[in-house]
Amino acid sequence: MFLPAWRDTTKRQEWFKFPKDPRQREDEHPWLLLAHYVDAAVKLSDSEEGRDISAVDVYEFMLKRAKEYPLCMLVLLEMRLATIAKMMKNAERIGERGSVELFLTAVKFAMRLFAMTHKTEYMRLSCNILLWWNCASDAQRKIYSSFIFTQLTSNGVPIYHDLSVELSVKDIRQLLGNVYNKGLELAMEHACAEIPEREGQERQATKLRNKDAPSDSSTSKAFSTIPENFIKMYKRIKDMDLWAPDKPPILCRSRGSNSAVDRLEVPGRDGGVMNASILESITKIGEKRVRDYFIKNYIDVNNRPERSEKDKDHGVRLSKMSSTVKQLKVEKEQRIKQATCHTKTDIKNSMKINEIIDEYNKLRNTNTRLKLKQLPKSGMNHDGYADELSSARKKLMKMNKAWKDIIIDQINAEYNNNERSTEEDRALLLKDKLFTFPQSVTNTERYMKKINVEPVPM
Repeated sequence: MFLPAWRDTTKRQEWFKFPKDPRQREDEHPWLLLAHYVDAAVKLSDSEEGRDISAVDVYEFMLKRAKEYPLCMLVLLEMRLATIAKMMKNAERIGERGSVELFLTAVKFAMRLFAMTHKTEYMRLSCNILLWWNCASDAQRKIYSSFIFTQLTSNGVPIYHDLSVELSVKDIRQLLGNVYNKGLELAMEHACAEIPEREGQERQATKLRNKDAPSDSSTSKAFSTIPENFIKMYKRIKDMDLWAPDKPPILCRSRGSNSAVDRLEVPGRDGGVMNASILESITKIGEKRVRDYFIKNYIDVNNRPERSEKDKDHGVRLSKMSSTVKQLKVEKEQRIKQATCHTKTDIKNSMKINEIIDEYNKLRNTNTRLKLKQLPKSGMNHDGYADELSSARKKLMKMNKAWKDIIIDQINAEYNNNERSTEEDRALLLKDKLFTFPQSVTNTERYMKKINVEPVPM
C-alpha cells in the first residue's frame, strides 16, 4: 500500500517487504511508523479545532478507526508487529544489563507470529526459555539477568550475549585467521585482552571497543535529520485518509474510497484479495495455537518435543495462514478432502501420521458405538495408520449416511465467515493485549501530556 510512494520499482519494493536480512528495513521502517502517528495526530487535532492532544488521545483515536474499518485495523496490526521487533531491540539496552522482562514480553507476542508462519524452531526455543524462566529460582534469575543475558562492551554498553560471541569470533578470526597453529591459544588470549585498545578490521566489531559507534538499537542517528522518504510516506498516508475522522479510507484514488466496513479490499501476493481472517492471525488464532502447542508439548509429558524431531509441528498446526481469498479456497478444499476421504490411498496422500492418529482418536472418543480399538503411538507405518482410519470412516458412513454432508457443511460455514469482518468482531480483537496498554503506562505524564500539533511542511 505504502511502498510505491518511495520505492518506485517492484524489485525495490520486494527488497523491503521480504528482506533476506531483517536489518534491511531498519533505516526506513521507523520513519513509516512515525508518518502514521504524525498523520493521526495532525488529523485528530484538526478535527477538534486545533486543540492540544496527548499520546493517549492518538492511541484511542487509532483504535476507534481500526474498529470502524478493517483496512485501518490491518495497518494497525502491522504497526504492532513492528513494535514487537522494537521491544526486542530496546530490551538489549534498557538498564545496566538490559531488560529480561521486556525481552520475554516481546517473545510472548512474537510466538503468535511464529505459530502463524510455521517457525517451529523459534516456537520451541521460545517455549524453552519461558518455561525455564518461570521455574528458575531467584538466584538463577539474578545470575542470568546480570551475567548471561547481555555482555558489556569495553565502554560498558550491554549487547546481547550471542551477538557478543559472534562479533568476538569475527574479530579474532580477522586477526589470527581460520587455521589452527601452534601457540594459537596464547595468541587468542592476548587478542581478546587487547580488544579495547586495538583497532578492529571487522567493521561490525567496533561495537566491542571503546568507540562512539551507534548501537543497532539506537534511534538517535536515524532521527537526526528528516529524510525525503518520510515526506513521501507521510503524503501517501495523508492522501489515503487512513486516520481522517468521519471519512472512509482510500486504498487507491482511481478506485474511489475503500468504504467497506466488513471486508478487506487489499490485493494479495497471488493477485487475489486478502481475506478478513488475517486480522485474527496474531490475536485470536495465534494465541490459541501458542496455547495448544505449549499444552501438548510441555504439559502433556507423553509428547515432549525432544521425543521426535521428525514431526516439526509436534501435533499442533503451525502452518502458514492463507492470507487471500484465493488461498483460503484452496485450503478449504484441502480441509474437506482430509476430513471426508475414506480410502487408504487418499488418507495417506493427504494426511500426516499425527493427523491420522488425531482424527482416529476423535472418531473413537465421539462415536463409541463404532467400538474402535486404541491405536499404538509407535510400531506402525503410514500405511498401517491410514488403513485403520479408512476402516473407521467406512464403519461411520454405514451407520450415518449423512456424515460426509454434515462435515462439508460445517467446514463451509467456518470458511464463509473468513471473508468478512464485522465491527463487533474487530471490537473483540482490539481488546487483545497486543492493542491495549495498561493504565500504569497510559496514566503517566509522558503519555497524558497535551501538546500542540502542527502540520508537516510539504
